[in-house]
Amino acid sequence: MYHETSAYQKHETPDYKYLRIFLGVGVVKLVVGCVSVLLGVWAEYIRINSAHSDYFEVYSPLWCAPFFIVAGGKGVNLSCKPSDKKMFTTMILAIVSGILGLVMYGFELVDSIQMDDVYFVLEDDHVALKILHGILTALGFLNFLFAKVLVAFCAVEYCKQRKKQRTYIESSRTPLLGYGDSCSRRSFGVEAYPYTNYTSTRGQAGSYAGSIPFKSDA
Repeated sequence: MYHETSAYQKHETPDYKYLRIFLGVGVVKLVVGCVSVLLGVWAEYIRINSAHSDYFEVYSPLWCAPFFIVAGGKGVNLSCKPSDKKMFTTMILAIVSGILGLVMYGFELVDSIQMDDVYFVLEDDHVALKILHGILTALGFLNFLFAKVLVAFCAVEYCKQRKKQRTYIESSRTPLLGYGDSCSRRSFGVEAYPYTNYTSTRGQAGSYAGSIPFKSDA
């Protein structure tokens, strides 16, 4: 008996499991990034209008938060149109945004603790700026936590999809002749159908070939 198999293999459709998590984490990171930028601009406005010229800040929300927004937007895009390449890119961006979240957390924590009122003209501005730095500290740490979640689920989903692809490719490979090899009937003197292979079980190919009479020159 011969088992007919198509010569054209159909690729397996990926099944992504964590799309809702990617969407939720992406939206949270977008909100955290936008709020951090707005609060950073507000804090800078207070500093310019109230603090003395010798007061120094590193403005961490203004150069860290945009990466939160980019990583969050990539997570939302991944949930809408998933692919392995987008998942890998999102994972890298989430790692970068998580590191910058820790950087922002550290700078803002130091600013909120060591800020002295002698640098400010009005006490109310000093209190408002300390509150803003405290909120930005919490936002930086919150972004770090959600970046870890996004990296973890992206890594799990990416590894799962790669493993499924390897398994599918290995299962589609044709074994050696005599062990279920896909051999053409043309090699045994019989016309084969185009684009069709016939698979023989072990030993059938040899017995079939031995039963064909060969013409002798003698």
